[in-house]
Amino acid sequence: MFLRNSARYPVPDTLLAPALNAEKRAALASQVNELSIWGEASPPTPASDPSRLRMFLSRNSALWGFARALKAWLFSPDFHTVADLTPKQLEYASVLDGEDWRTILTSRYRDAAEDDDDPRIMVGIWLTEWAIRTLDQLGKQNGSRATFVLLPTKESVFREKVKDPDRHPYFSKLINEEDRHRQHLISYMNRYGISYVDAAPPLREMAQQPYFENKDGHPNATGQARIAVSIREKIGDCPLH
Repeated sequence: MFLRNSARYPVPDTLLAPALNAEKRAALASQVNELSIWGEASPPTPASDPSRLRMFLSRNSALWGFARALKAWLFSPDFHTVADLTPKQLEYASVLDGEDWRTILTSRYRDAAEDDDDPRIMVGIWLTEWAIRTLDQLGKQNGSRATFVLLPTKESVFREKVKDPDRHPYFSKLINEEDRHRQHLISYMNRYGISYVDAAPPLREMAQQPYFENKDGHPNATGQARIAVSIREKIGDCPLH
């Protein structure tokens, strides 16, 4: 979003210059795309990249959103078929078969958005804080209150279920970085009196697994319901007027 309309986002030059230099060397989107498809195919070249069309459809077509969800459900490997994962796929994913919870972890892909050694991620962190404070102030100016929901990665929720982290590449790195960024963001919101819900603790405490058994990183119906309860508890005492 910043690259498409940089004038809207007042990123400090000290953060921006290193990020733009890194982007010139290799586009972050292409790197993440390769991780998301487990290295099975090369990401599209800039000339053929249909990202603008995808963006338009994702914003304006409910059918497009349904098709994406259906594709993810149909083609995401189920836990029962993880034996069919290729050696190449297993470079990007790892299988967790715990006593009560089991799933396919994709720590390497998730870490691409948490790795603060990359200056572009630092710009993303700065933009997140800027956006949160801007939206909070906009709400207050219009007599409303904003509450932000901090959604963890699946790997973060499974943290206590992983007894042998060394068998899951990038898992410990991802967890440490995510926890650090979450605590930094919480401190930022506390400093400015911004309301938030941290969904990580209640999801970690659940008896029933709140995520799918495949590589899908979104909460399942049980997890979504628990997040909804946390939000309802947070805003339950908020006056209607």
